[in-house]
This record gives sequence, C-alpha cells and structure tokens, in this order.
Amino acid sequence: MMSDLAAVYLAAFWLGAAHALEVDHMVAVGAFVGTKPRLGSAVGFGVRWGLGHAAAVLVVGTLVAASGLAVPESASRWAEFAVGVMLIAIGAWAFNLARQIHVHTPDRHGGHGHLHAHPAPGPHEHHHSRADKRHSHLSTLVGAAHGLAGTAPVAALIPVTLLGDLGLAIGYLAVFGIGTVAAMGLYAALASLAVQRAASSEKAARGVARLTASASVAVGVWWIAASL
Repeated sequence: MMSDLAAVYLAAFWLGAAHALEVDHMVAVGAFVGTKPRLGSAVGFGVRWGLGHAAAVLVVGTLVAASGLAVPESASRWAEFAVGVMLIAIGAWAFNLARQIHVHTPDRHGGHGHLHAHPAPGPHEHHHSRADKRHSHLSTLVGAAHGLAGTAPVAALIPVTLLGDLGLAIGYLAVFGIGTVAAMGLYAALASLAVQRAASSEKAARGVARLTASASVAVGVWWIAASL
C-alpha cells in the first residue's frame, strides 16, 4: 500500500498540475506562445512561468507554515487585482507584437521553418538574445505574480497549515511546484503545436496571436472586476 507520505506528495503533484491549467494561467502563457510558437521557445515560456509560480508559492507557503499566520483576504484581493492589470498589459504587448510576426519557410531560412516576431521588412538574422531574455524574465515574473493570487492559497497554502510539520510542508510545496512546472511546460508544448498548425501563413499567425492576446485582456478585465 502507498504510504501516507507518498499519498501527500502525490496529491501535491496533481494539485499543482491542475492548478497550473487554470484559465488565467493558460491565457498568460498562451499570449507568450502566440508571439513565438517555436516548440523550444514555447516550452521555455511555460517552464519559466511554472518556476516563477513555484518559487512564489514556496516562499509564501514556507513563511505561512513557519509562522502559523494566514494570508489576509485583503492581500489576496490586491494580488488578484494586480494579476488582472498584468494580464491586460500582457495582452496589449502581445497584440502589438503580433504585427511583427513573420513565417520563415525552410527554403528561405536555411532548411528549417518557423514562426516568430521581428521588425519587418529587411533581412533577418538570429540576434534575439536580448529580447528572448526579456521575455523569459517576464514570463517568470508573471508566474510569480500568479503564485500570489487566485486559488494558489487554497490549493497549496491551506493544506500546508494543516500538515503540522515544517519539513513536510516544504516538501509538499516543492512537489506542488514540480507539478505546476510539468503541467505548464506540457501545455505550452501543445499550444505551440496547435498554433503552428493553425498559422499556415503570416496572416493566420497574426490572427492567432491577436486572439490569444485578446483572451488575456478579457480575462484580465474579469479578474479586476472580481477583485473589486
């Protein structure tokens, strides 16, 4: 039979995975993926979002478990409001970046084809390191902000207060984070494949990117309204 400890950690993993696939999380990562849907880049966005989320939950959860204090409801509401504003900002950024999306076919691009965003017209070179780092950092920060709002306190922080052992609580939070990272990485990969299949032309690619950006704005508006 499964030990009690294994059962706790298995529950933490699946709760973390289920928590990752909430609508606001998916549209935020989807907005990143829509602007750069190459598989490697997309998975990177999803994993870094998950790492940011896991880090925030681990830090806050450890403080809660060590102190015995609960997260004030007012703080949760302000966090939800901030996430709403952030989702709108991400949507606006992605919508603007959608204008720069280009399809590079294998015959025009060294034997491999992909979609990505860069200013046009003009020759294109692979000098995206600074922009990629900015987007990577942004996805991590977005994940961390999500870790402080929404259902994270219910899925991760409340169980921690019931465990009664700091080491077990930290282990629970870490496994919860692993589930979050795994699920969001998988979602980002599937979203990347879906975007690439749907976006067979620059016009279609831009349409998909604008759709995901609009979804991010809509969910952000809903979050702000719900937090007030």
